[in-house]
Amino acid sequence: MSLFLISLLLLILLGIVLCITFRWLISTLAVRFLRSVLNADLKIKSVGLFSVHGVSIQFHPHHILEIDRIWISSKLLNQDLPRYLALCVGETRVRFDLQVPLEPLVKRKHGKTSGKVSVSPTKLRFLSQLLSFHISSVNVMVLNIAHSESLWHMTVTGITLLLDHQCKRLAWDFSVGQLSSKVLKSSQLDTCLAEVALSLLLSGDVSLPEMKPGSLSLSVRTLLAELHEGLFISQCLLPASSKKSTHNASECENTDFIQTEAVERFHQLIPHSIDVELDNTNLTLSMHSQKRHLNWTLKSLKLCYAHDEEHLPLKSFTPELSFPHSSLELLLEDGLLLSQSRQRILCVNSLKTTLQVTSTEVSSSITVNTCIIHYRHQEFSPWLNLLPWEQLIHRKATHKNRRLPHLDAPVMITTSVSNINVSVQLGDTTPFALGFLSACGELRHLLDIKTESECPESQNVHQRASLTLDNFWWRVGQGSHIQQAPHPPGKHVWGEALILDSLNLQGSFNRPHLESSSQCPESECRLSS
Repeated sequence: MSLFLISLLLLILLGIVLCITFRWLISTLAVRFLRSVLNADLKIKSVGLFSVHGVSIQFHPHHILEIDRIWISSKLLNQDLPRYLALCVGETRVRFDLQVPLEPLVKRKHGKTSGKVSVSPTKLRFLSQLLSFHISSVNVMVLNIAHSESLWHMTVTGITLLLDHQCKRLAWDFSVGQLSSKVLKSSQLDTCLAEVALSLLLSGDVSLPEMKPGSLSLSVRTLLAELHEGLFISQCLLPASSKKSTHNASECENTDFIQTEAVERFHQLIPHSIDVELDNTNLTLSMHSQKRHLNWTLKSLKLCYAHDEEHLPLKSFTPELSFPHSSLELLLEDGLLLSQSRQRILCVNSLKTTLQVTSTEVSSSITVNTCIIHYRHQEFSPWLNLLPWEQLIHRKATHKNRRLPHLDAPVMITTSVSNINVSVQLGDTTPFALGFLSACGELRHLLDIKTESECPESQNVHQRASLTLDNFWWRVGQGSHIQQAPHPPGKHVWGEALILDSLNLQGSFNRPHLESSSQCPESECRLSS
Protein backbone atom coordinates (compact mmCIF):
# COMPACT_ATOMS: atom_id res chain seq x y z
CA MET A 1 0.00 0.00 0.00
CA SER A 2 2.85 2.35 0.80
CA LEU A 3 4.45 1.60 -2.60
CA PHE A 4 1.22 2.59 -4.37
CA LEU A 5 1.03 5.88 -2.47
CA ILE A 6 4.65 6.64 -3.25
CA SER A 7 4.06 5.93 -6.97
CA LEU A 8 0.95 8.10 -7.00
CA LEU A 9 2.83 10.92 -5.28
CA LEU A 10 5.66 10.66 -7.79
CA LEU A 11 3.19 10.81 -10.69
CA ILE A 12 1.56 13.91 -9.21
CA LEU A 13 4.94 15.57 -8.73
CA LEU A 14 5.96 14.62 -12.27
CA GLY A 15 2.72 16.10 -13.64
CA ILE A 16 3.31 19.34 -11.73
CA VAL A 17 6.89 19.53 -13.02
CA LEU A 18 5.76 18.87 -16.60
CA CYS A 19 3.03 21.50 -16.30
CA ILE A 20 5.49 24.09 -14.97
CA THR A 21 7.98 23.18 -17.68
CA PHE A 22 5.29 23.45 -20.36
CA ARG A 23 4.19 26.86 -19.10
CA TRP A 24 7.80 28.08 -19.01
CA LEU A 25 8.44 26.74 -22.51
CA ILE A 26 5.33 28.41 -23.96
CA SER A 27 6.22 31.74 -22.33
CA THR A 28 9.82 31.58 -23.55
CA LEU A 29 8.83 30.73 -27.12
CA ALA A 30 6.24 33.50 -27.22
CA VAL A 31 8.72 36.08 -25.88
CA ARG A 32 11.40 35.08 -28.39
CA PHE A 33 8.93 35.01 -31.27
CA LEU A 34 7.63 38.54 -30.66
CA ARG A 35 11.14 39.88 -30.09
CA SER A 36 12.54 38.35 -33.29
CA VAL A 37 9.55 38.90 -35.59
CA LEU A 38 7.70 41.98 -34.30
CA ASN A 39 10.59 43.66 -32.45
CA ALA A 40 8.46 43.85 -29.30
CA ASP A 41 8.95 42.97 -25.64
CA LEU A 42 6.44 40.50 -24.19
CA LYS A 43 5.72 40.11 -20.49
CA ILE A 44 3.39 37.44 -19.06
CA LYS A 45 2.33 37.54 -15.43
CA SER A 46 1.10 33.94 -15.16
CA VAL A 47 0.24 31.00 -17.41
CA GLY A 48 -2.49 28.52 -16.56
CA LEU A 49 -3.56 25.29 -18.20
CA PHE A 50 -5.99 26.96 -20.62
CA SER A 51 -5.44 30.64 -19.78
CA VAL A 52 -2.83 33.39 -19.75
CA HIS A 53 -2.95 36.34 -17.33
CA GLY A 54 -1.29 39.75 -17.41
CA VAL A 55 -0.03 39.97 -21.00
CA SER A 56 1.90 43.13 -21.87
CA ILE A 57 3.41 43.83 -25.30
CA GLN A 58 5.63 46.89 -25.60
CA PHE A 59 6.60 48.01 -29.11
CA HIS A 60 8.01 51.29 -27.80
CA PRO A 61 7.94 53.03 -24.41
CA HIS A 62 4.95 55.01 -25.73
CA HIS A 63 3.32 52.16 -27.71
CA ILE A 64 1.91 49.55 -25.34
CA LEU A 65 -0.67 46.76 -25.60
CA GLU A 66 -2.01 45.19 -22.39
CA ILE A 67 -4.38 42.23 -22.04
CA ASP A 68 -5.74 41.16 -18.66
CA ARG A 69 -6.58 37.58 -19.60
CA ILE A 70 -6.66 35.18 -22.55
CA TRP A 71 -8.41 31.84 -22.19
CA ILE A 72 -10.09 29.04 -24.11
CA SER A 73 -13.73 28.21 -23.39
CA SER A 74 -15.92 25.33 -24.53
CA LYS A 75 -19.53 24.96 -25.52
CA LEU A 76 -19.86 22.41 -22.73
CA LEU A 77 -19.34 25.23 -20.24
CA ASN A 78 -21.22 27.96 -22.14
CA GLN A 79 -24.13 26.97 -24.37
CA ASP A 80 -24.26 30.45 -25.94
CA LEU A 81 -21.02 29.92 -27.85
CA PRO A 82 -21.55 29.54 -31.63
CA ARG A 83 -18.67 27.03 -32.02
CA TYR A 84 -17.35 24.12 -29.98
CA LEU A 85 -14.37 26.13 -28.76
CA ALA A 86 -13.89 29.87 -28.24
CA LEU A 87 -10.73 31.91 -27.94
CA CYS A 88 -11.67 34.63 -25.45
CA VAL A 89 -9.78 37.81 -24.66
CA GLY A 90 -10.54 39.91 -21.60
CA GLU A 91 -10.09 43.64 -21.16
CA THR A 92 -7.56 45.00 -23.64
CA ARG A 93 -5.83 48.37 -23.39
CA VAL A 94 -3.96 50.02 -26.26
CA ARG A 95 -1.92 53.20 -25.84
CA PHE A 96 -0.08 54.99 -28.66
CA ASP A 97 1.63 58.35 -28.98
CA LEU A 98 1.75 59.51 -32.60
CA GLN A 99 4.33 62.14 -31.73
CA VAL A 100 6.78 59.25 -31.63
CA PRO A 101 7.22 57.77 -35.13
CA LEU A 102 5.96 54.24 -35.63
CA GLU A 103 8.64 51.74 -36.54
CA PRO A 104 7.95 48.79 -38.88
CA LEU A 105 6.70 45.83 -36.86
CA VAL A 106 8.03 43.01 -39.04
CA LYS A 107 11.78 42.70 -39.34
CA ARG A 108 13.12 42.14 -42.86
CA LYS A 109 16.16 39.98 -43.17
CA HIS A 110 18.79 40.64 -45.81
CA GLY A 111 18.49 38.44 -48.86
CA LYS A 112 14.96 37.28 -47.98
CA THR A 113 11.68 38.57 -49.24
CA SER A 114 8.52 38.32 -47.22
CA GLY A 115 6.10 36.01 -48.96
CA LYS A 116 2.43 35.48 -48.42
CA VAL A 117 1.42 33.31 -45.51
CA SER A 118 -0.32 30.25 -46.90
CA VAL A 119 -2.71 28.18 -44.81
CA SER A 120 -3.91 24.74 -45.77
CA PRO A 121 -7.60 24.76 -46.82
CA THR A 122 -8.20 21.70 -44.65
CA LYS A 123 -6.77 23.39 -41.56
CA LEU A 124 -8.64 26.58 -42.32
CA ARG A 125 -11.94 24.75 -42.69
CA PHE A 126 -11.28 22.85 -39.46
CA LEU A 127 -10.47 26.01 -37.49
CA SER A 128 -13.48 27.92 -38.87
CA GLN A 129 -15.86 25.13 -37.87
CA LEU A 130 -14.27 24.56 -34.47
CA LEU A 131 -13.21 27.96 -33.14
CA SER A 132 -14.74 31.42 -32.59
CA PHE A 133 -13.09 34.61 -31.34
CA HIS A 134 -14.45 36.88 -28.60
CA ILE A 135 -13.10 40.06 -26.99
CA SER A 136 -14.89 41.46 -23.96
CA SER A 137 -13.65 45.07 -24.24
CA VAL A 138 -10.96 47.16 -25.93
CA ASN A 139 -9.83 50.58 -24.68
CA VAL A 140 -7.76 52.57 -27.18
CA MET A 141 -6.00 55.81 -26.30
CA VAL A 142 -4.01 57.68 -28.95
CA LEU A 143 -2.16 60.89 -28.12
CA ASN A 144 -1.37 63.68 -30.61
CA ILE A 145 -3.69 62.28 -33.27
CA ALA A 146 -4.73 65.55 -34.95
CA HIS A 147 -2.32 68.08 -33.48
CA SER A 148 -0.16 68.48 -30.41
CA GLU A 149 -1.84 67.59 -27.09
CA SER A 150 -4.90 66.11 -28.80
CA LEU A 151 -6.35 62.82 -27.61
CA TRP A 152 -8.49 60.12 -29.20
CA HIS A 153 -10.21 57.65 -26.89
CA MET A 154 -12.30 54.68 -28.01
CA THR A 155 -14.05 51.93 -26.05
CA VAL A 156 -15.37 48.81 -27.78
CA THR A 157 -17.30 46.05 -26.01
CA GLY A 158 -18.77 42.74 -27.11
CA ILE A 159 -16.54 41.89 -30.10
CA THR A 160 -17.22 38.59 -31.89
CA LEU A 161 -15.53 37.14 -34.99
CA LEU A 162 -16.78 34.05 -36.82
CA LEU A 163 -15.10 32.43 -39.83
CA ASP A 164 -16.68 30.11 -42.38
CA HIS A 165 -14.57 28.40 -45.05
CA GLN A 166 -16.39 27.12 -48.14
CA CYS A 167 -14.50 25.79 -51.18
CA LYS A 168 -12.27 28.67 -52.30
CA ARG A 169 -13.95 31.41 -50.29
CA LEU A 170 -13.56 32.50 -46.70
CA ALA A 171 -16.59 34.24 -45.18
CA TRP A 172 -16.47 36.18 -41.92
CA ASP A 173 -18.90 37.86 -39.54
CA PHE A 174 -17.69 40.62 -37.24
CA SER A 175 -20.01 42.19 -34.67
CA VAL A 176 -19.54 44.94 -32.10
CA GLY A 177 -21.99 45.31 -29.25
CA GLN A 178 -21.16 48.93 -28.43
CA LEU A 179 -18.56 51.38 -29.70
CA SER A 180 -18.01 54.83 -28.20
CA SER A 181 -15.30 57.25 -29.25
CA LYS A 182 -14.22 60.81 -28.46
CA VAL A 183 -11.69 63.22 -29.94
CA LEU A 184 -10.42 65.76 -27.40
CA LYS A 185 -8.44 68.90 -28.06
CA SER A 186 -6.03 68.24 -25.18
CA SER A 187 -5.25 65.45 -22.78
CA GLN A 188 -6.74 67.43 -19.87
CA LEU A 189 -10.25 66.57 -21.18
CA ASP A 190 -11.21 70.26 -21.36
CA THR A 191 -12.54 70.55 -24.94
CA CYS A 192 -14.36 67.81 -26.84
CA LEU A 193 -14.20 68.04 -30.63
CA ALA A 194 -16.35 65.06 -31.62
CA GLU A 195 -17.94 61.98 -30.08
CA VAL A 196 -19.78 59.00 -31.53
CA ALA A 197 -21.51 55.86 -30.23
CA LEU A 198 -22.86 52.96 -32.28
CA SER A 199 -23.23 49.20 -32.65
CA LEU A 200 -22.39 47.46 -35.89
CA LEU A 201 -22.36 44.17 -37.76
CA LEU A 202 -19.80 43.65 -40.52
CA SER A 203 -19.72 40.61 -42.78
CA GLY A 204 -18.09 39.66 -46.06
CA ASP A 205 -16.01 37.09 -47.89
CA VAL A 206 -12.74 36.86 -49.79
CA SER A 207 -11.47 34.44 -52.40
CA LEU A 208 -8.56 32.15 -51.61
CA PRO A 209 -5.62 32.13 -51.95
CA GLU A 210 -5.34 35.55 -53.65
CA MET A 211 -7.48 37.18 -50.88
CA LYS A 212 -9.55 39.15 -53.39
CA PRO A 213 -12.62 40.77 -51.75
CA GLY A 214 -15.95 39.37 -52.91
CA SER A 215 -18.74 40.99 -50.90
CA LEU A 216 -19.05 43.35 -47.97
CA SER A 217 -22.06 44.15 -45.79
CA LEU A 218 -22.12 46.79 -43.05
CA SER A 219 -25.07 47.33 -40.73
CA VAL A 220 -24.91 50.20 -38.22
CA ARG A 221 -27.60 50.42 -35.59
CA THR A 222 -28.36 53.38 -33.33
CA LEU A 223 -25.66 55.78 -34.46
CA LEU A 224 -25.33 58.75 -32.08
CA ALA A 225 -22.80 61.41 -33.06
CA GLU A 226 -22.08 64.96 -31.91
CA LEU A 227 -19.73 67.41 -33.62
CA HIS A 228 -18.67 70.46 -31.63
CA GLU A 229 -17.64 73.84 -32.99
CA GLY A 230 -14.08 73.25 -31.79
CA LEU A 231 -13.71 70.65 -34.54
CA PHE A 232 -14.34 73.29 -37.23
CA ILE A 233 -12.14 76.03 -35.78
CA SER A 234 -9.24 73.73 -34.86
CA GLN A 235 -6.40 72.67 -37.12
CA CYS A 236 -8.06 69.34 -37.90
CA LEU A 237 -10.10 70.45 -40.91
CA LEU A 238 -7.64 73.00 -42.28
CA PRO A 239 -5.69 71.95 -45.41
CA ALA A 240 -1.95 71.63 -45.60
CA SER A 241 0.42 74.54 -45.99
CA SER A 242 0.28 76.82 -48.97
CA LYS A 243 3.57 75.46 -50.21
CA LYS A 244 2.17 71.98 -50.45
CA SER A 245 -0.99 73.29 -52.06
CA THR A 246 1.06 75.15 -54.66
CA HIS A 247 3.00 71.99 -55.39
CA ASN A 248 -0.17 69.99 -55.76
CA ALA A 249 -1.63 72.64 -58.03
CA SER A 250 1.32 72.41 -60.38
CA GLU A 251 0.95 68.64 -60.43
CA CYS A 252 -2.76 68.88 -61.20
CA GLU A 253 -2.05 71.09 -64.18
CA ASN A 254 0.22 68.43 -65.66
CA THR A 255 -1.99 65.46 -64.80
CA ASP A 256 -2.91 63.26 -67.74
CA PHE A 257 -6.26 61.65 -68.35
CA ILE A 258 -7.32 58.82 -66.07
CA GLN A 259 -6.10 55.52 -67.48
CA THR A 260 -7.88 52.17 -67.61
CA GLU A 261 -5.21 50.60 -65.39
CA ALA A 262 -6.02 53.00 -62.56
CA VAL A 263 -9.74 52.21 -62.79
CA GLU A 264 -9.05 48.47 -62.83
CA ARG A 265 -6.75 48.69 -59.81
CA PHE A 266 -9.42 50.62 -57.93
CA HIS A 267 -12.13 48.05 -58.68
CA GLN A 268 -9.81 45.21 -57.70
CA LEU A 269 -9.45 46.70 -54.23
CA ILE A 270 -13.18 47.06 -53.56
CA PRO A 271 -15.59 44.09 -53.26
CA HIS A 272 -17.92 43.06 -56.07
CA SER A 273 -20.94 43.98 -53.94
CA ILE A 274 -21.21 46.44 -51.06
CA ASP A 275 -24.28 46.89 -48.85
CA VAL A 276 -24.32 49.61 -46.19
CA GLU A 277 -27.31 50.13 -43.92
CA LEU A 278 -27.70 52.72 -41.16
CA ASP A 279 -30.71 52.60 -38.85
CA ASN A 280 -31.79 55.25 -36.35
CA THR A 281 -29.06 57.81 -36.96
CA ASN A 282 -28.86 60.91 -34.77
CA LEU A 283 -26.30 63.63 -35.57
CA THR A 284 -25.95 66.83 -33.54
CA LEU A 285 -23.91 69.95 -34.34
CA SER A 286 -23.23 71.97 -31.19
CA MET A 287 -22.16 75.61 -30.94
CA HIS A 288 -21.78 76.24 -27.21
CA SER A 289 -20.48 79.80 -27.64
CA GLN A 290 -23.86 80.93 -29.01
CA LYS A 291 -25.97 78.21 -27.37
CA ARG A 292 -27.03 76.82 -30.73
CA HIS A 293 -27.31 73.31 -32.02
CA LEU A 294 -28.67 71.46 -35.04
CA ASN A 295 -30.11 67.98 -34.77
CA TRP A 296 -30.38 65.60 -37.73
CA THR A 297 -32.32 62.35 -37.33
CA LEU A 298 -32.59 59.68 -39.97
CA LYS A 299 -34.63 56.52 -39.79
CA SER A 300 -32.87 54.55 -42.51
CA LEU A 301 -30.06 54.96 -45.02
CA LYS A 302 -29.17 52.19 -47.47
CA LEU A 303 -26.35 52.14 -49.99
CA CYS A 304 -25.91 49.28 -52.46
CA TYR A 305 -23.06 49.00 -54.95
CA ALA A 306 -22.19 46.15 -57.31
CA HIS A 307 -19.96 45.63 -60.33
CA ASP A 308 -19.81 42.59 -62.59
CA GLU A 309 -16.66 41.61 -64.45
CA GLU A 310 -18.45 38.98 -66.53
CA HIS A 311 -20.36 41.61 -68.54
CA LEU A 312 -18.68 43.79 -71.13
CA PRO A 313 -17.37 47.11 -69.76
CA LEU A 314 -18.22 50.58 -71.03
CA LYS A 315 -15.52 51.82 -73.42
CA SER A 316 -17.20 54.87 -74.96
CA PHE A 317 -14.67 57.38 -73.67
CA THR A 318 -12.30 59.81 -75.36
CA PRO A 319 -9.46 59.06 -74.80
CA GLU A 320 -10.19 55.36 -74.45
CA LEU A 321 -11.14 54.18 -70.98
CA SER A 322 -12.73 50.97 -69.75
CA PHE A 323 -15.32 51.22 -66.95
CA PRO A 324 -16.86 47.97 -65.60
CA HIS A 325 -20.54 47.09 -65.61
CA SER A 326 -21.75 48.51 -62.27
CA SER A 327 -24.76 49.83 -60.39
CA LEU A 328 -25.25 52.14 -57.42
CA GLU A 329 -28.40 52.71 -55.35
CA LEU A 330 -29.02 55.09 -52.46
CA LEU A 331 -32.20 55.07 -50.36
CA LEU A 332 -32.97 57.57 -47.59
CA GLU A 333 -36.08 57.48 -45.41
CA ASP A 334 -37.51 59.91 -42.85
CA GLY A 335 -34.81 62.55 -42.47
CA LEU A 336 -35.47 65.53 -40.18
CA LEU A 337 -33.26 68.55 -39.38
CA LEU A 338 -34.27 70.68 -36.37
CA SER A 339 -32.85 73.86 -34.86
CA GLN A 340 -32.25 74.53 -31.15
CA SER A 341 -35.81 75.87 -30.87
CA ARG A 342 -37.16 72.63 -32.38
CA GLN A 343 -38.09 74.46 -35.58
CA ARG A 344 -38.12 72.30 -38.67
CA ILE A 345 -35.43 73.22 -41.21
CA LEU A 346 -35.42 70.19 -43.50
CA CYS A 347 -37.79 67.25 -43.76
CA VAL A 348 -37.43 64.44 -46.30
CA ASN A 349 -39.84 61.53 -46.40
CA SER A 350 -37.96 59.43 -48.94
CA LEU A 351 -35.19 59.89 -51.47
CA LYS A 352 -34.04 57.21 -53.90
CA THR A 353 -31.17 57.53 -56.37
CA THR A 354 -29.96 54.87 -58.80
CA LEU A 355 -27.07 54.83 -61.25
CA GLN A 356 -26.56 52.07 -63.82
CA VAL A 357 -23.51 51.72 -66.07
CA THR A 358 -23.66 49.12 -68.85
CA SER A 359 -21.56 48.44 -71.91
CA THR A 360 -23.77 50.68 -74.06
CA GLU A 361 -25.24 53.43 -71.88
CA VAL A 362 -25.40 55.24 -68.57
CA SER A 363 -28.77 55.70 -66.86
CA SER A 364 -29.76 57.41 -63.63
CA SER A 365 -32.98 58.13 -61.76
CA ILE A 366 -33.85 60.35 -58.81
CA THR A 367 -37.10 60.04 -56.84
CA VAL A 368 -38.04 62.41 -54.01
CA ASN A 369 -41.24 62.27 -51.97
CA THR A 370 -42.23 65.08 -49.57
CA CYS A 371 -39.33 67.47 -49.15
CA ILE A 372 -39.93 70.52 -46.93
CA ILE A 373 -37.26 73.22 -46.48
CA HIS A 374 -37.51 76.26 -44.17
CA TYR A 375 -34.39 78.41 -44.57
CA ARG A 376 -33.93 81.39 -42.25
CA HIS A 377 -30.63 83.09 -42.98
CA GLN A 378 -30.47 84.77 -39.58
CA GLU A 379 -30.54 81.39 -37.83
CA PHE A 380 -28.40 79.51 -40.31
CA SER A 381 -25.62 82.05 -40.99
CA PRO A 382 -23.60 81.23 -37.79
CA TRP A 383 -23.27 77.65 -39.00
CA LEU A 384 -22.11 78.75 -42.44
CA ASN A 385 -19.42 80.93 -40.86
CA LEU A 386 -17.89 77.89 -39.16
CA LEU A 387 -16.75 76.38 -42.45
CA PRO A 388 -13.33 77.45 -43.82
CA TRP A 389 -14.71 78.78 -47.10
CA GLU A 390 -11.45 80.41 -48.24
CA GLN A 391 -9.49 77.19 -47.86
CA LEU A 392 -12.23 75.18 -49.56
CA ILE A 393 -12.39 77.59 -52.51
CA HIS A 394 -8.60 77.55 -52.81
CA ARG A 395 -8.57 73.75 -52.77
CA LYS A 396 -11.26 73.65 -55.44
CA ALA A 397 -9.24 76.04 -57.61
CA THR A 398 -6.16 73.83 -57.34
CA HIS A 399 -8.08 70.78 -58.53
CA LYS A 400 -10.20 72.34 -61.24
CA ASN A 401 -7.62 71.50 -63.93
CA ARG A 402 -7.97 67.75 -63.48
CA ARG A 403 -8.66 66.20 -66.84
CA LEU A 404 -11.42 63.58 -67.09
CA PRO A 405 -12.22 61.53 -70.20
CA HIS A 406 -15.12 62.62 -72.36
CA LEU A 407 -18.12 60.27 -72.32
CA ASP A 408 -19.50 59.38 -75.77
CA ALA A 409 -22.19 56.93 -74.66
CA PRO A 410 -25.95 57.56 -74.37
CA VAL A 411 -26.93 59.10 -71.04
CA MET A 412 -30.47 59.06 -69.64
CA ILE A 413 -31.50 60.86 -66.45
CA THR A 414 -35.05 60.74 -65.06
CA THR A 415 -36.41 62.55 -62.02
CA SER A 416 -39.69 62.30 -60.15
CA VAL A 417 -40.38 64.76 -57.34
CA SER A 418 -43.61 65.17 -55.38
CA ASN A 419 -44.89 67.42 -52.58
CA ILE A 420 -42.13 70.04 -52.41
CA ASN A 421 -42.34 73.09 -50.14
CA VAL A 422 -39.48 75.61 -49.86
CA SER A 423 -39.64 78.80 -47.79
CA VAL A 424 -36.83 81.35 -47.61
CA GLN A 425 -36.20 84.48 -45.54
CA LEU A 426 -33.01 86.48 -46.18
CA GLY A 427 -32.30 89.02 -43.46
CA ASP A 428 -35.05 91.61 -43.03
CA THR A 429 -36.59 91.01 -46.46
CA THR A 430 -40.10 89.74 -46.92
CA PRO A 431 -40.21 85.94 -46.70
CA PHE A 432 -41.43 83.95 -49.65
CA ALA A 433 -42.25 80.33 -50.36
CA LEU A 434 -42.66 78.19 -53.42
CA GLY A 435 -43.56 74.60 -54.10
CA PHE A 436 -45.40 72.17 -56.30
CA LEU A 437 -47.42 69.03 -56.03
CA SER A 438 -45.44 66.91 -58.49
CA ALA A 439 -42.75 67.28 -61.14
CA CYS A 440 -41.25 64.85 -63.62
CA GLY A 441 -38.15 65.53 -65.69
CA GLU A 442 -36.19 63.58 -68.25
CA LEU A 443 -32.88 64.27 -69.98
CA ARG A 444 -31.52 62.15 -72.82
CA HIS A 445 -28.13 62.40 -74.46
CA LEU A 446 -28.21 60.09 -77.49
CA LEU A 447 -25.81 59.29 -80.31
CA ASP A 448 -26.93 58.60 -83.85
CA ILE A 449 -24.58 55.89 -85.08
CA LYS A 450 -24.27 55.66 -88.86
CA THR A 451 -23.05 52.76 -90.94
CA GLU A 452 -19.35 51.97 -91.23
CA SER A 453 -19.24 53.12 -94.85
CA GLU A 454 -20.05 56.67 -93.81
CA CYS A 455 -17.51 59.08 -92.41
CA PRO A 456 -17.31 59.83 -88.67
CA GLU A 457 -18.61 63.34 -89.26
CA SER A 458 -22.05 61.88 -89.98
CA GLN A 459 -22.53 60.81 -86.37
CA ASN A 460 -24.95 63.21 -84.65
CA VAL A 461 -25.65 64.01 -81.02
CA HIS A 462 -29.27 64.35 -79.90
CA GLN A 463 -30.08 66.00 -76.58
CA ARG A 464 -33.67 65.95 -75.44
CA ALA A 465 -35.23 67.29 -72.25
CA SER A 466 -38.77 67.35 -70.92
CA LEU A 467 -40.38 68.75 -67.78
CA THR A 468 -43.90 68.25 -66.43
CA LEU A 469 -45.02 70.37 -63.48
CA ASP A 470 -48.35 70.17 -61.63
CA ASN A 471 -49.81 72.77 -59.25
CA PHE A 472 -46.86 75.14 -58.90
CA TRP A 473 -47.32 78.07 -56.50
CA TRP A 474 -45.30 81.05 -55.28
CA ARG A 475 -46.41 82.98 -52.19
CA VAL A 476 -44.97 86.14 -50.63
CA GLY A 477 -45.47 87.52 -47.12
CA GLN A 478 -45.72 86.36 -43.54
CA GLY A 479 -47.16 82.88 -43.14
CA SER A 480 -46.33 81.96 -46.73
CA HIS A 481 -44.49 78.85 -45.53
CA ILE A 482 -47.68 77.33 -44.10
CA GLN A 483 -48.91 74.55 -46.33
CA GLN A 484 -52.33 75.05 -47.87
CA ALA A 485 -54.65 72.87 -49.86
CA PRO A 486 -54.87 73.61 -53.62
CA HIS A 487 -57.43 76.29 -54.41
CA PRO A 488 -60.16 75.88 -57.03
CA PRO A 489 -59.18 77.08 -60.53
CA GLY A 490 -59.70 80.81 -61.03
CA LYS A 491 -59.73 81.66 -57.31
CA HIS A 492 -57.05 84.08 -56.11
CA VAL A 493 -55.75 84.17 -52.52
CA TRP A 494 -53.93 87.16 -51.06
CA GLY A 495 -50.15 86.59 -51.06
CA GLU A 496 -50.06 84.28 -54.06
CA ALA A 497 -47.69 85.80 -56.62
CA LEU A 498 -47.81 83.00 -59.20
CA ILE A 499 -49.98 79.93 -59.72
CA LEU A 500 -49.50 77.31 -62.44
CA ASP A 501 -51.97 74.45 -62.60
CA SER A 502 -49.83 72.53 -65.09
CA LEU A 503 -46.72 73.12 -67.16
CA ASN A 504 -45.25 70.95 -69.93
CA LEU A 505 -41.88 71.88 -71.36
CA GLN A 506 -40.03 69.93 -74.06
CA GLY A 507 -36.84 70.74 -75.89
CA SER A 508 -34.35 69.08 -78.22
CA PHE A 509 -30.88 69.96 -79.45
CA ASN A 510 -29.08 68.31 -82.37
CA ARG A 511 -25.49 68.84 -83.47
CA PRO A 512 -22.70 66.95 -85.24
CA HIS A 513 -20.58 64.80 -82.98
CA LEU A 514 -17.30 66.39 -84.12
CA GLU A 515 -16.73 70.00 -83.16
CA SER A 516 -14.91 70.65 -86.46
CA SER A 517 -18.15 70.35 -88.40
CA SER A 518 -19.38 73.60 -89.85
CA GLN A 519 -23.06 72.73 -89.56
CA CYS A 520 -25.12 74.83 -87.22
CA PRO A 521 -26.92 73.03 -84.41
CA GLU A 522 -30.62 72.51 -84.73
CA SER A 523 -32.79 73.15 -81.69
CA GLU A 524 -36.47 72.90 -80.97
CA CYS A 525 -38.48 73.90 -77.92
CA ARG A 526 -42.12 73.38 -77.07
CA LEU A 527 -44.00 74.92 -74.18
CA SER A 528 -47.53 74.24 -73.05
CA SER A 529 -49.28 75.28 -69.86
